[in-house]
Amino acid sequence: MVEIGKIVNTFGIRGELKVLTESEFVADRFKVGRFVYLENKQKLEISGFREHNGFVMIKVDHYENINDVEKYKGETLYMPADQLPKLDNDYYLFQLVNLDVYHQNEKIGTVIDAIKPAQTLLSIQLEDRVMMLPFVDAFIERVDLENNALHINLIEGL
Repeated sequence: MVEIGKIVNTFGIRGELKVLTESEFVADRFKVGRFVYLENKQKLEISGFREHNGFVMIKVDHYENINDVEKYKGETLYMPADQLPKLDNDYYLFQLVNLDVYHQNEKIGTVIDAIKPAQTLLSIQLEDRVMMLPFVDAFIERVDLENNALHINLIEGL
């Protein structure tokens, strides 16, 4: 399961949920009829979707008023990874975590986190320290998800 958003509040009196998401594919992720999941694996069917002031507003099947959905405030929403749109020559951040990192075909560490402040940064656990590496062409030689490997080019001093 992949995190796709967080329910930050309810909206209005008709049972809408206000979702904060960083997804670039909100129309696909929250499409009417699609299922989303809570951390406890509870399945919710989307019955309505719209964007409003930087948030996604969703309606969930069988919930018609604010009292029905109050309990979901603060919950994180998930979807199965196999339902994510396929990307051409790009990767979801979760796919990069736990990849073995190689420099000149020698394993030097493991990706322990991937964050995206302005650009994506990888936290790589080396033998004796953690290294932050920008996920840009200058450093990334090849991503090999099949073999759980990330091949990089290091610049002297990193």
